[in-house]
Amino acid sequence: MRQFITSGAADQTVPDRSIFREQLETALTDADEADRNRDGYVTGVELGEYLQEKVTNYSRRAQTPQYGKIRNP
Repeated sequence: MRQFITSGAADQTVPDRSIFREQLETALTDADEADRNRDGYVTGVELGEYLQEKVTNYSRRAQTPQYGKIRNP
């Protein structure tokens, strides 16, 4: 199974320097931020939840990251 994370919805234009990028860098450099269950690992779901919450909030819903699982191999 594969997972995906996008910086916004299909109809949203997202610049390279965006809130998404800033929050992704924060999540990757300070894993405690995105490690929801505090087990020392950041899963794709945890990263997706973190980005969706933070970016949507900070952008006032102008940018809404999407994440999920792709079941087709």
